[in-house]
Amino acid sequence: MKDKNINPDVVTYTSVIRGFCYANDWKEAKCLFIDMMDQGVQPNVVSFNVIMAELCKNGKMDEASRLLELMILRGVKPNTSTYNTLIDGYCLTGKIDRARELFVSMDSNGCMHDVFTYNMLINGYCKTKDVEEALSLYSEMLSKGINQQLLHIAPCFLAFFKYTRLSML
Repeated sequence: MKDKNINPDVVTYTSVIRGFCYANDWKEAKCLFIDMMDQGVQPNVVSFNVIMAELCKNGKMDEASRLLELMILRGVKPNTSTYNTLIDGYCLTGKIDRARELFVSMDSNGCMHDVFTYNMLINGYCKTKDVEEALSLYSEMLSKGINQQLLHIAPCFLAFFKYTRLSML
């Protein structure tokens, strides 16, 4: 494209970065992200979320946290998807306290919790066997009128209750 004097925009860069992430080519995705900024193309929230999802998927939570800081520093406002990605990453890496901190900070940063936010955090608490906190979040979610299909939440609670019953034997 550059050879033909066509400059890629943020959508083009982000699409190619997503492709590299999908192909598990983190090095190329990272290089292209840096190149995008070097070329004066401002990443948007989607660009940051694509990179963040790749970092979280690979358990690179320190890098994901630094990316959030860079995002804010560059004037890009994180959205619910950004926080959900980070919360899920922290839950998957066993850092439930950090996930909870992000959950709490969402309100003050103007982001609403959605069914996915609750689902990830509830599942995180179930994995750490903290059913009381999971149930508390579930009740909070219902009280806020957020519809949750029992289909998504039931496996978490069933697994916990199965574990509890087995440990009581």
